[in-house]
Amino acid sequence: MTPHELETILTEIGLSNSALARHVNRSEGNVRQWRKGVSKIPDDVAEWLREYHYFFQKNPPPQRKG
Repeated sequence: MTPHELETILTEIGLSNSALARHVNRSEGNVRQWRKGVSKIPDDVAEWLREYHYFFQKNPPPQRKG
């Protein structure tokens, strides 16, 4: 996964650095490094994000009415 792909997915699903860090049991510093391209995004994190993104696309949150 590239930093650009990570950025796109996080924007589309609305996850912050801190939320992603909590979900994948990493530090916010790790997430910042991944987003900047300073360090490689681990394969297990990339796979989880792609699966979560796919699920989110197929099952968007309910829209507010009114």
